[in-house]
Amino acid sequence: MGLSSAEALLEALLVARPDPVQASLADTLATVLQAGQLMLEHGASTARVEDTVRRLGRSLGAEQVEVFATPTGLFATFIADGGHATRIQRIVRSGMDLSKIEAVLTISRRAAAGELDLAATRLALNQATTAPRPFGLALTTLASALCCSCTAGLFGGGLQEIVATAAAAAIGYLVAALLGQINLSRVLAAGVAAAIAAGLALAIAIAIAAISPAVAMFSSILMLTPGVLIVSAISDLFRGDTIAGLARAAMAVLNLAAIAAGVWLVLSINGLGMMLMVEHPPTWQIALGLACMTTIGFAMLFGVPLRRLPACALAGMVAYTANRLAIDIGAPFGVAMFIGGMAVGLLAELLARLLRAHASLFSIPGIITLVPGGMAFRTMLLFAQGDVAGGTTDLVLTALLAGALAAGLGVVTALASVRLHRIA
Repeated sequence: MGLSSAEALLEALLVARPDPVQASLADTLATVLQAGQLMLEHGASTARVEDTVRRLGRSLGAEQVEVFATPTGLFATFIADGGHATRIQRIVRSGMDLSKIEAVLTISRRAAAGELDLAATRLALNQATTAPRPFGLALTTLASALCCSCTAGLFGGGLQEIVATAAAAAIGYLVAALLGQINLSRVLAAGVAAAIAAGLALAIAIAIAAISPAVAMFSSILMLTPGVLIVSAISDLFRGDTIAGLARAAMAVLNLAAIAAGVWLVLSINGLGMMLMVEHPPTWQIALGLACMTTIGFAMLFGVPLRRLPACALAGMVAYTANRLAIDIGAPFGVAMFIGGMAVGLLAELLARLLRAHASLFSIPGIITLVPGGMAFRTMLLFAQGDVAGGTTDLVLTALLAGALAAGLGVVTALASVRLHRIA
C-alpha cells in the first residue's frame, strides 16, 4: 500500500514537471514576438514583420513557424522536437521610428549568422526597446519646421509663406508631442494640433502680407497628414493583405477627417473660404534643394539614424526628379507617380545592399515629396464644407495617385523579394 502511494506520488510529480523542450520553445516564441511587436509599434509593414518572425524563429531553433500579423495583433505558432507553442501578442501602440526597425533587423541578421543565442537575442531586444530616439524633442521640432517650410517652397510659396509655415509647424508639432505624452487619442490630438498650427499659419501669413496664405496653412500641418499611412494601406491592399490594408486605410481616413475638421474650424472662425491652390513650382535648382531638406526633415521625424540621412536625402531628390521629369514630358500624373515610386524603390534597394540596411529606411522618407497629402487634405476639407461632388472627385484622384505610387514601390519590392528567395 505504501509502495503504491509512493509510486502515485512519483507519477504525479513527473506529470506536473514542466517539459523543458516546451518551456524553451515558449521562451523562444515570446522573444521573437517581442521583436515583431517592436516592429509593428514603430511602422513596419505586416509583410516585413511576418518575414522577420519566421527568420528569427528558425534561427533560434524553431523547426516550423506559422505567423499572422495585423496592425493591432500578432499571432504565431512555433513547432520543434514534437512540441508546439502558440501566443497572441496585442499591439496597443503605434508610431514611426525607423531606428527601432533597423535595430530589430540587425538582431535578426546576427541571430541567423549564429552570433546571438536566445539569451543574447532577448538582451539585445530589451536594449533596442529602451533605446532613445535618434533625435530629441528640440531637434525634431526644428526638423518639423524645416520640412514643412521647405514644402511650402515646393508649392510655390515665397519667403513670407515659408516663415509663417516654419513658426506654425514648430508650435503645432510641440502641441502634438505634448498631447501624445498625456495619452490623448491620436485622432483627437491630430485635430487639435492641426487647428492650432493652421490658425497660427493663417494669422502670421496675413500679418506679414503673404500672397498665398493657404499654402502656409496647408504646409504647416503636413507633418500631421498621414501620407505614409495612406501609401502603406494601398501597398498592403496591392499585396493582397486585405485586413492590414483596410485597418491602415481606416486609421488614415480618421486622421485626415480630424485634421480637416480642425482646419475647417479655423476657416469658419476666420470667415475665409480659401482652398489650397498650388502655385508654379520653383526652378530645378531650388526645387532639388527644397526636396533634399524636406526629406531630411521627415527622416529625422521618422527616427532615421544620423548616418543614414545623406542616403535619405539622395532618395528624396531622385524621387522628386523622376516625378517632375515625367510630368514635364507630358506624362499623366498617375504615370508620373508610378515612375517616381519605381525610382525611389530601385534606389532604396540599391542603398540597402550597399549600406547593409533595410530599404524602408530610404524609401519611406524618400517618397514624402510625392505623397498626395495635399489632395487628401483637400478631399476631406471639401467634404467638411459640404461639397460632396468635389470631395468625391478628389477622393478618387487621391486613391489613384496613392495607388500608382504604391504600385511603383510594390513592383520593385516584389522583384527584389523574388531575387532574394532564389538566392536563398
